[in-house]
Amino acid sequence: MKFILCASSSEELLEHNIIRGKLFQNERMFEVEFAQGRDIPPDYLIKIEKILQGWLDSCDKTLTYVENQVEAANNEKAKCLQNKLRVEKEITNMRKTIKAQIIEHDEAMSIETHDNTSSTSQDARRKPCRPKSNRTGSVKYPK
Repeated sequence: MKFILCASSSEELLEHNIIRGKLFQNERMFEVEFAQGRDIPPDYLIKIEKILQGWLDSCDKTLTYVENQVEAANNEKAKCLQNKLRVEKEITNMRKTIKAQIIEHDEAMSIETHDNTSSTSQDARRKPCRPKSNRTGSVKYPK
């Protein structure tokens, strides 16, 4: 919205602090920074106050909702972190258990191999048995 002010009226407005702004002489324009409203009916101020109070209440509700959401998110994050630490601890314990079982199994296998090696070396020194042949020279097959 553009206003055209004559020099005498603009000086009067500026003197009484009714309007403040910047004057751009090259563009022949005055940019308003502040203007004192004088044409608002008294009952309208109550309406403005109610509107602003409603907006303030809405802002308070929104802030409370956001704070609750942040708190819920932080609680969920803490739960997830605890769960992660619990799972990592279980994984570490399972690795230790599996490693211990592998070591026990390897030791048991080395003992069995050592025992089997000594008995097989004795068996290897024995003479192999020859199957008994039939004296008549004929072979009988079962029917």
